[in-house]
Amino acid sequence: MQRPDLNTVINSAFTGLRAQINTARELAAGASAGILDTLLSETGLLNIHHQSLTDAASAEADDYNELIGEVERRDEQISNLQLKAESKEAELRQARADRDGAVADKAEMAAALASSEARLALEQDATKQLSRERITLAKELKNAQSELEGMERLRKQNKAKQQELVELRKAADQLRATNIQIRNDRAETEKRLADLVKDNLRMKEELENARLRLMDNDGSVINKTYEGEDGVAWYVYQFNFGLRYHRCGDMDLVGDLEWHAEIRTTTGHCALVLVDEYLRPEHPDTSHYTGAVPGELLTDLQELILRRCQDSHPDHYQRHLWARDTGIETLGMTTQLTNKLISLGYCTVLDLLSATVAQLAKHPGLGDKTARHACEQARSAARIWMKERKDELRRQAKQEKAA
Repeated sequence: MQRPDLNTVINSAFTGLRAQINTARELAAGASAGILDTLLSETGLLNIHHQSLTDAASAEADDYNELIGEVERRDEQISNLQLKAESKEAELRQARADRDGAVADKAEMAAALASSEARLALEQDATKQLSRERITLAKELKNAQSELEGMERLRKQNKAKQQELVELRKAADQLRATNIQIRNDRAETEKRLADLVKDNLRMKEELENARLRLMDNDGSVINKTYEGEDGVAWYVYQFNFGLRYHRCGDMDLVGDLEWHAEIRTTTGHCALVLVDEYLRPEHPDTSHYTGAVPGELLTDLQELILRRCQDSHPDHYQRHLWARDTGIETLGMTTQLTNKLISLGYCTVLDLLSATVAQLAKHPGLGDKTARHACEQARSAARIWMKERKDELRRQAKQEKAA
C-alpha cells in the first residue's frame, strides 16, 4: 500500500499562488521595478520553502514504504509459521492414529489368543467325544457280530417272504386285468348313458312338441250348463297343460299344475281360473260384464280342483281338508272378533286363508289392522299344521325304513 505523492500535493497547493503571480506580472507591466523585485524575492522564498517541504515529504514517504515492506515480511513469516503449525498438527494426528492402530493390533492379538484357547478347548472336548464314540462303536460292532449270526435265520425267513411276494404279484396282475375290464365296462356304460341322454332330450323335445299341439287342440268342456241370474249360460273348460303362475298380487298360487281351467259364457266372455296355495279357485271379477258366477259352478269347480290335486299335491290337499273342517274359534282370537267374522261368513280357517287383508278390511267394523291380524292368525295356524304333518311323515318314513 503506497501513500499519495507529497510533491503532487504541494504543487497543487502552490498552483493558485503561481497563477496570482503571473497575473500580477501581467497587471504590473507599468508598475514600478521595486514592487516587482519585492514580489520576486517573496517568490524565491516560497520556492525555497516548497523545496524543503518536498524533501521532508519524500523522506516521510520512504519511511512509510519501509514500514509497509516490514509488515509484508511479517505477514509472510506468520503464513510460514501457520503452515508449519498445520504440518505439525497433521503429524500429531498421524501419530495418534498410529498409536490407536497399535492399540487395536494389540487387542486383535489378545482376541486371537483367546480364540486359539477356545479352539484348543473345543478340540480337547472333540477328542474326548471321539473317545466316547470309539467305545460306543466297539459295543455296536459287538452287537453287529451278534446280529450277523442271526442273518442265516433271516435268510431262511426271507425265502418264504419271497414266495409270498410272488403270489402277491400274481394277484396284483389279476387285479390290474380286472381293473382294465372295469374301465372298459365303464366306458361302455358311459357311452350307453350318453346315448340315453340324447334319447331323453329327443323325447323331451317330442313331448314339448306334443304339448304345444295339445295346447292348440285341447279344451274339453264339462258336460254341464250353469245358468246365471240374468239368464246367461256358463260353462267350465279343462285344458291338459299348465300355466306357470306362482303369484297374483298378494296371493300365492300353485304354479306347477299340469292342467288349468277356464269359465266361459254364451255371451263370449271368458275368465282364467287360478288355484291358490289352499286349493281354492280364484278368477277375475266378472261383474263388470255379466252377473255373478253361479254358486253351483263354483262348487263344482272346487270339487274339480280337489279331485285333480289329490294325487299330485297331497300336502295341499290334506291342508285344504283340515282348514275346511276347522272353525275359526280355534285360532285364539277374541270372542268379539270371532263372532264378527262368523257373521260376515268367515266361519272356517279356509275362509280366512282364502281372503286377503284388503277384502276383509272392506267390511264395516273391520279396519286394516284387525283384518291383518285375522289373516295372520289363520296363516300361522296353517304353518304349524304343515310343520307337524312333515314331522309325522318323516317319522313314518324312518319307521318303514327300520322295518
